[in-house]
Amino acid sequence: MQPGSRWALDMAKYNLINHFLPVGITEELGDFIAMLEVILSRFFHGAMELYLSGERSHLRQTNKKESPSEGSIKKIQESTIWKMEQDFYEFASIQFNFQKRLLFQAVDSMEPGENISDRKSYLLSDGKLYVPQEVQIHHEKVRPR
Repeated sequence: MQPGSRWALDMAKYNLINHFLPVGITEELGDFIAMLEVILSRFFHGAMELYLSGERSHLRQTNKKESPSEGSIKKIQESTIWKMEQDFYEFASIQFNFQKRLLFQAVDSMEPGENISDRKSYLLSDGKLYVPQEVQIHHEKVRPR
């Protein structure tokens, strides 16, 4: 529709919540991969190990990156479209972290006597060890039209 439309922003937020399972954020890519491995284990089994030790892990780093000037940053941030994109990003980030809290339980906050030896654990971006919680996830196969 129209770039910068409030309606489009509201629809994007609605769609993120109602039509997508997890939506990750770049800064927490490892956590997103851990979520995919737990939620869709049939497809993503071993994805975290591959992410951490894969041959192409160097592709996640940018060489010779030049930072934009302060003037360029200021001009971009004055744009209505940038403000709406930032609003959506912050909304997606909150949603991602909400889903992550529902899916994972910190090892140090488990009930006394609870055994994690039979469950896979994940070291997430905050530096803490987590195990997947017992959750029911419903997803359905989507067929192309």
